[in-house]
Amino acid sequence: MVKLSMILISITSLMIILINLHPFPKTQGQEMSPSDFASFGNFTMDQAKTSDFSAMASCNSTELQTTSCKVARDLITLKAEEIKNYGLTDFSDIDIENALNLLDPENLTKVLLNIPDDDLLQINDRLTNSTLNNILSKIPEHQRNEILNKIQIK
Repeated sequence: MVKLSMILISITSLMIILINLHPFPKTQGQEMSPSDFASFGNFTMDQAKTSDFSAMASCNSTELQTTSCKVARDLITLKAEEIKNYGLTDFSDIDIENALNLLDPENLTKVLLNIPDDDLLQINDRLTNSTLNNILSKIPEHQRNEILNKIQIK
């Protein structure tokens, strides 16, 4: 019992130290950037767009190429009608794969439904079946089927 009390006191002390060392996010009414959330670590879905946060957090990893992160950030910020002019297939296969994997289901769906059919076919040809299936598995079934139909029609 004494050991348990000591552990709880240690954990509480550590939490207090961490809270004092780490800045709190901005107060209500002030807009927070995805990097604010990534550095703080505590946020609600009402406070941040999941897509912005997940791409930014993953891009902090040194394993991913910076081009992939830039592409993901660009795709997140583009409107659906702007996607067709982006030129996703101008990037390397690995950058395309990483960028698509960084996107949340909503933005991934937006991108894959709005890129030109020829670009979608190129992506289909350039990525392995397994990779493409993993990416498409994040999309709701109805939209996934719509994308698969576009690939199979050509």
